[in-house]
Amino acid sequence: MTDAISLDNREVHVWFGTSPAGSFIDCSTWDVLSSDERAAADRLRDDGDRALRVRARATLRRLLARYAGTDPEDICFERNRHGKPELVGGCHPRLRFNLSHSGAMILVAVTAKREVGVDVERVQRDLPWEEVACSFLSPVEVTTIRSVPAGCRVRTFFECWVRKEAYLKGLGTGLSSSLDGFVVPLGPDGGAVHDDRGAATAGADWRVHPLDPGRGYAAALAVAGDARVICRRLSV
Repeated sequence: MTDAISLDNREVHVWFGTSPAGSFIDCSTWDVLSSDERAAADRLRDDGDRALRVRARATLRRLLARYAGTDPEDICFERNRHGKPELVGGCHPRLRFNLSHSGAMILVAVTAKREVGVDVERVQRDLPWEEVACSFLSPVEVTTIRSVPAGCRVRTFFECWVRKEAYLKGLGTGLSSSLDGFVVPLGPDGGAVHDDRGAATAGADWRVHPLDPGRGYAAALAVAGDARVICRRLSV
């Protein structure tokens, strides 16, 4: 069992780190995973994608084990009625978490007694952002992105996208829900999500927090209620 990590109910811990280059996966990392996780990784055709997924899942297990006071191999997951992963087992009922990875970046959020979502995306400078934005984002968000200088619009689009996806992951609905049915703040400090869909938000006061995982990436955290966000470096 590795060193324990304490977690106050008012805190959200956000861990981020870069996966090593290459497709090699050491045995200790592979062995941490469950049989289902290994099977899912084996279905990926790209060696780099497979390595990133395996390292991300193993990293998540190792982190949660430190919070739960158990071994990584003993962490068990199940999906709730919305399909969002949760921990099972009597020793860690209060923990909530979310995982995201893109490119070489891995991002994990851990908190207690509140829902949380996180998303990271590698910024693609050649993305036809306006076409995607007009198809998926709210009119208010599209107008905001168009209002920034031309050279900043792709970046602003990705900042909007990760905030929206982090929020939907926090709710547990993911991209199965419409992206244009709510509005996220695009300022540098984040803020409250404006969502009038009622049943979808389950009455929670959701806020998004922009994150800075590193050059070339956009990332965001969404959390139900007020929380103190603590960012930490991850060893992958």
